Amino acid sequence: MIWDSEVKEMIFSTNSGQIGVLPNHAPIATALGVSAFIFAFIFVLIPIVGSVYAWRKGALEWS
Repeated sequence: MIWDSEVKEMIFSTNSGQIGVLPNHAPIATALGVSAFIFAFIFVLIPIVGSVYAWRKGALEWS
């Protein structure tokens, strides 16, 4: 999420509850925990694996 404005507080919903971030505090990525990064990694990994599979099968060959 990108927000380009000044705010007093931001509140995000997570799997384990809500996170409130005040101005000049630690980045939100530290509060999300490892599970968010694992889900993001899997989200990126699936299309990469599919592309490699298609490439090895010859589906991405143009003539």
